Amino acid sequence: MPKSVFECAGSKHVMDAAQKALQRAKLAGANPTDPCEGKKDQAGCDALDECTWCKSAAVASSCYTRAQSKFLPPAVFQCDKPAPTAANRRERRKASLKAAVAGRGKRRNASGPSNQPSDV
Repeated sequence: MPKSVFECAGSKHVMDAAQKALQRAKLAGANPTDPCEGKKDQAGCDALDECTWCKSAAVASSCYTRAQSKFLPPAVFQCDKPAPTAANRRERRKASLKAAVAGRGKRRNASGPSNQPSDV
């Protein structure tokens, strides 16, 4: 079979391409506090919402952030959670802002006496 048309799953070319894709994904999602790095099994990885376990026949299966997973070629990697879309990111950002505003209001109410005049 001509190499320009067919690639065998175990060929050096596919493994090299997979390694390069992994490097790009890690660089694209580079984060010094990456919660997914170091997760050695699928259960530990999937316990975190922002992480996804990606399997590959060309390289060892591993845990990646969902943002990193969008840079992995789907012909080589099968990840168990979808990569985030722009709509998902907007919704998460809205929820995060809403929680921050609610938290700020709680802190303000609990921080001291109110400015209301007392009936003393």
